[in-house]
Amino acid sequence: MKSYWRGVTWASRLMVVVALLLAGRLAGAVNAGRPAESGSTTAGAAAMPETMLVRGRSDTNEITTTGLAPGLGLIKGVIIDSHFAERGRFGRLLGTVAQIIQDVRIKGDEALCAYSNKFDGGELTADGLEATETERKEAASTVPPEDREVLELAALRIEKYHLRQSAAGYELNEGDGSQLGQKLMPLERAGIYAPGGKASYPSTLLMAAIPARIAGVQEIILTSPVKDGRLNPLIAAAAEIAGVNRVFKVGGAQAVAALAYGTKTVPRVDIIVGPGNAYVAAAKKLVFGQV
Repeated sequence: MKSYWRGVTWASRLMVVVALLLAGRLAGAVNAGRPAESGSTTAGAAAMPETMLVRGRSDTNEITTTGLAPGLGLIKGVIIDSHFAERGRFGRLLGTVAQIIQDVRIKGDEALCAYSNKFDGGELTADGLEATETERKEAASTVPPEDREVLELAALRIEKYHLRQSAAGYELNEGDGSQLGQKLMPLERAGIYAPGGKASYPSTLLMAAIPARIAGVQEIILTSPVKDGRLNPLIAAAAEIAGVNRVFKVGGAQAVAALAYGTKTVPRVDIIVGPGNAYVAAAKKLVFGQV
């Protein structure tokens, strides 16, 4: 079951921070011995903590950062390893996704709509980012009864399974009057990414949203790309069955960025779950720590 509760994980987080800092020092030491690339517009910048280079397909883009340690870049709150980002095909993908994240964080709905229209087609505007109740019901109503029945059966089984995983806190009262205990509090807002283009996964949506509802998450947010401005019927039906509160008609790395940092229209969430393509996976990797 996905963790929709806030737990005592500071020790784990501290270990991650220490590992990142050590990795940065090691990367900086290795990089300090490397000559600057010929033709680079920032010769010697690789040894500087405040600058990180991300390769593009045919050029080199300089991204100003606040820097944590040599070898680590902090792009508007996004930490990536500069040496890893410069390597090969995946490095170019990370560079592209990092730029999308940066644009969405700075420009908000404007960038979110621009990237969605570019990659998914359509003429989406800020006013149309969120699916209305009418849109959601109309899309869900087109699902054949037999398919709806399958989704409802799956939801019932998923709920039955996860109900047995429900956790509760406890309190101990000692003889000297002291009290010890553990209090588990649900996250305020969960974000779910559900593919809705060539492939749609309503079952994944059910498996992500139902545990959140059982855990007591106050608001469940769904982002899913649309075709011709219309929600995928199976996704709309699954969202209705699972109890999703709000649905936004966007996908890709830009949707992950919007969930992680929030825009005027899309609220910032505490956790992001759900599958996606390589760009979505890279975006989730880059915003890790923010959500």
